[in-house]
Amino acid sequence: MAAVFFAASATALAAQDRPALTLGDAMSEALAKNERLLNQHDVGEQADLGMRLARDAYRLKVVPNVQGSFGETDINSQTYRVDVSQRFTTGTELRASIGTATAQIPAVPGSIGDDIHFYNADSTFTLTQPLLRGFGSRVARRPLDAAEMRRADAGRQQIVSEQQVAVDVAAAFYRVLAQQSLVRVAQQSLDRSRRLRDASEAKLGAGLVSQLDVLRAQQLVAQAELQLFDAQSAMQDARDNLLLLMGHEPGEAIEIAADAPAAASPTDVDAAVATALTRRVDLQRATALIDML
Repeated sequence: MAAVFFAASATALAAQDRPALTLGDAMSEALAKNERLLNQHDVGEQADLGMRLARDAYRLKVVPNVQGSFGETDINSQTYRVDVSQRFTTGTELRASIGTATAQIPAVPGSIGDDIHFYNADSTFTLTQPLLRGFGSRVARRPLDAAEMRRADAGRQQIVSEQQVAVDVAAAFYRVLAQQSLVRVAQQSLDRSRRLRDASEAKLGAGLVSQLDVLRAQQLVAQAELQLFDAQSAMQDARDNLLLLMGHEPGEAIEIAADAPAAASPTDVDAAVATALTRRVDLQRATALIDML
């Protein structure tokens, strides 16, 4: 029990030392630690890796190859080879292979001559162009275009998720402020009910009121206590929801800065529509899909 008491006291002191949480701070922490955004970030990294893999098919590839063994005196049965390949976005693929191999013809027993060593050279150039699948960069680049589109779509989905999280954090933040106001109102109502009950009990002792009036005052106190308990439970639920959006553990002690939001300047309807047509992510995704067709 002592350990629990000291832990609770330390948590309370830490909450007091911590500055009050503003809406900007809550959004910053949510954008950095929210689980939904972290998962979407992983999806974006996977799409980025897929795009890099698709682009790798069109990069120059050089593959050296050395094979063989060394004898006691002279090099024999050695193979040196270099394979170079390049694939273009038109579907054309160019391959070049250059190599050489060593060989040895042993001398005839009893002859004066030595072993004969010679080299075999091989050079191969191959140019291929698939025709049955179509011709042109539009057909050959389809896997790369699909990978780039998935990467762009993951980036747009990241922006949408950030916007949704920002809206959810703002709603949860002001919901906590609203519940705090309801708790204060419920506490004031309970205090008034208790004063009324105490006054009724005092008047009952003086014979100014009946027992029924005292019972009614006690019933008001019980109702006010229930309302306060419901308001406190709702406030704690709102706090836990805000903490989850911020990437914190539920039940953590935080203090919300009760600052009123700044009044926004009025926006012209035409300017708002123009901004939406320019920046709406769903419109950008639809435009990208049309361009792919």
